[in-house]
Amino acid sequence: IDDVRSKLPGGQMNPNIKWENFNYPPLLKVVHYDLSEIEDPPTRSLVRKLNFTFVIVVVVCLINFINSIAQAAVGYSGLRILYSVLNFFIFAPFSLYGFYKGYRGITYSRRELRFYYVIAIIEVVVFMVFSIISGGNYNGWTRVSTLFSNGDVFQGILAIVESLLYLGNSLLVAFCIYKVRGFTINAPPEDRL
Repeated sequence: IDDVRSKLPGGQMNPNIKWENFNYPPLLKVVHYDLSEIEDPPTRSLVRKLNFTFVIVVVVCLINFINSIAQAAVGYSGLRILYSVLNFFIFAPFSLYGFYKGYRGITYSRRELRFYYVIAIIEVVVFMVFSIISGGNYNGWTRVSTLFSNGDVFQGILAIVESLLYLGNSLLVAFCIYKVRGFTINAPPEDRL
């Protein structure tokens, strides 16, 4: 029965979280996520931030897909569209898994945070790189000037938005690592990593 309960930061069991109720993301429903089940406001706030990092990944993948179509329409390689679809199927599940491990780690078992830290550190580095350089289908700051100099203003604006989202998400994930680490340090000794 402990498998379907959540530990509060003080180590008490919280039977409100029903881990077996898969309800997230909408339509796919592969994990459980419900902020109303978390009673501790700082924990709820942190879990919300962890989820927001996943939402940003989905949004930036959609913007990248639109930009890839727009760039292919003006003469750039159509292979960018395929890369965009593949990146969506790689990065969105990877980010969802990282969010979920962080969520379970701070609300149920600190041991699950090991996976979260690995994934989050990879995300910080990858998102920072994607915000700077251009390669494959992602448009970093280095591609923005090329797009504008070729007169592709719409594509350039989308590239700026994409780069800002990657940069912002990299910083948000780094902040979440810092906050999650604070939860681990303040955990009871028997619940630390």
